[in-house]
Parts: sequence; structure tokens; C-alpha cells
Amino acid sequence: MARVGDWITVDEAAAILGVSVATVRRRCAAGELEAHKSGRSWIIDRRSVPRHAVRPPPRRSGPPSSFVDFREAFLHITKQDLRQDVWVPDVLLHEDDLSDPDALIRAATERIDGDNPHDLASEIPVPKSPFFHRNAVNLSLVDRLAFHAVVASFADAIEGTLCDSVYSARLSEKNSRLLRKGRNAWLGWRNAVVQELDNGSSYMVETDITAYFDFVKHDILLQELQNLNNEKRHLIEPLRRMLKEW
Repeated sequence: MARVGDWITVDEAAAILGVSVATVRRRCAAGELEAHKSGRSWIIDRRSVPRHAVRPPPRRSGPPSSFVDFREAFLHITKQDLRQDVWVPDVLLHEDDLSDPDALIRAATERIDGDNPHDLASEIPVPKSPFFHRNAVNLSLVDRLAFHAVVASFADAIEGTLCDSVYSARLSEKNSRLLRKGRNAWLGWRNAVVQELDNGSSYMVETDITAYFDFVKHDILLQELQNLNNEKRHLIEPLRRMLKEW
């Protein structure tokens, strides 16, 4: 059992290992480091961290599109997005575009690298409940692929920073390309609350922030992403351009 002085913080472990804080959190969650949760953070046994700092890998250089995985993004939108998240159905089910993935990926590459402008996006009302809707932006297939490829490049790092109580928009354990189904996650949370009430808890608090995502400041969001994974810093500007144009 480690003594009090043998425990170090995630930041200290990151400095010793020469890696990002997000990487250390992922290693803790995966059991690669001896650690336990303290509130929302990790406390790490110093003895499980190599004594000699490991030099971080050299930073890659190249166009922004070289930092994304288009094949994984293509598989995601065909297996999940185009099956259950289509707000405006396509009569041909995008068969014309999907029949030539290489051409679609080339077009998405040009969008990310700034060689071609993005298509005009349309704003549509998406039902939130039988009585309310939220406004959403509908993208062309090539822009959807480009946007997903950029966002997905940060997914692992973001997942490594989230505590277990966050139930929305989490990567699936069974298939890292896909997100867990939000409805199932919400039902799991609801069942846990009901169980607490059955066990004698006397009250429950439910909160909701109206139009929360409409008021997220992009400058703060992009800075957080840059701090999260500096290797992918080349993708910040394409993402900023997408958010601004749409």
C-alpha cells in the first residue's frame, strides 16, 4: 500500500512521463498506472510511474487533413449518422456519393485544408419533444464527413477527461467509432435515480439549461481543445472556420 507521500497528481505524472494530462488520465482509466479516483480527478501511485521522463514523440507536420482518420469517419457516418441521425432524408440514401468513398474523402480533404469552400448549410427545426424543437444545422454529406473527421480526432482525449457520471455523448466500449446510444444512457441514469429514491433518498434535483449549446463560446471551446491535445493543434483553425461559416 502506498504511503501518503507516494501519491502524485495527474499534472505531476504528466510532467514526469513527458505526455499530456489527457494521456495520463486515459492510462489511469485503463489501469496502466496504479491510481484511484479522488473526486473528479486521479491520484497516482508514484511508484507506478517510470522514474525517467519519456520524451514526447516529435510533432508531426503536414496539412490539417493528415491528422484525421477519414476511413474511420466514413464508417461512422454510414453505420450511425445516416441510419439514425438523418434530419432530412435523402431519396437516394446518398448512394451516388457513398458508391465512391475515395472521391468523397478527397472532397472532404479539400474542405479541411481550405482548398475549397464549404457548402451552404441549412438551418432546420429538429423535434426535441412533441411540443418543442431546437434549431439545428444540416450539412451536406461531404461537409458532414469533414466535420466528423476533425471532431473525432479529439474524441479519445476528451473521453479520457470525463468522469463516470457524465452519461451523454460518450464513446462506445464495444466499438470506438460509435457513440453510446444517448437514450440508453439516459434510461440508465433514470433507473439509478429511481433506485436511490426506493432506497430512501428524500429528494431529487433535475436541472436543464435552455439552449445551452447555442451559447457555448467558440473561443473558449477551441482553446480547451488546443490545451487538451497540442499534437492536433493544426485542426483548430479548420474547426474554427467550420463553426464560423455554419
